[in-house]
Amino acid sequence: MSEAKRKLALGIRIALFVVLFITVFVYRIIYFEMVEKRDAIHEENAGLMARVEELEGKVAKQGEYEKKIAEAEAELLQVLGKYGAGNTPEKSIMFVREMEEELDMEIPNVSFSTPSVVTSVDLSGMGTEQAWGRVDILSEQLSLSYTCGYEQWKEMFEFMLNYPERRTVRSVNASYNSETGLLSGSLVVDLYAVAGGKKEYVAPETGDISLGVDCIFPE
Repeated sequence: MSEAKRKLALGIRIALFVVLFITVFVYRIIYFEMVEKRDAIHEENAGLMARVEELEGKVAKQGEYEKKIAEAEAELLQVLGKYGAGNTPEKSIMFVREMEEELDMEIPNVSFSTPSVVTSVDLSGMGTEQAWGRVDILSEQLSLSYTCGYEQWKEMFEFMLNYPERRTVRSVNASYNSETGLLSGSLVVDLYAVAGGKKEYVAPETGDISLGVDCIFPE
């Protein structure tokens, strides 16, 4: 073989080697880069699948959550239904008169206190009850003196317990009159009401009671 052919063959081998080296080098770079990207994608996909499963679980329980929220709202509204829309002296006087008539009691003296806020509740986000807004729970005390029989005295507590609007006995004392067989004493009642929300105060029908006079009860 001539010197020129040997040099040509050597040049071809060198060129092939260079091409092969570059090809292998580039392939390794691209391969490892693709492997890294593949692993990153697999890791990302695994995280996304876990997130999807979590969201699917929440969606599956959404109906249960909504049911519990609706039940809690209904329970809260039921509780609020036991509170009247504010208390006024006129309303308290009618309450006292109702006690006298239903329990056959004598209540000659009544005094009132200023209402105070017990707590406040924000109901602006309650489902279909958004019109409620902010509600204040109010409390005030009604102090009165009474005279009644023992049976009426016991019925007085049942009367408070079953009254349509929230009433609780804060304190009570009694003394027995052996000559009349009656009990006399004083009673302090906590009156509760709500201010704000969807409830509006409606003045009670006072009938034949004359307000603004020395004796409000007719003879």
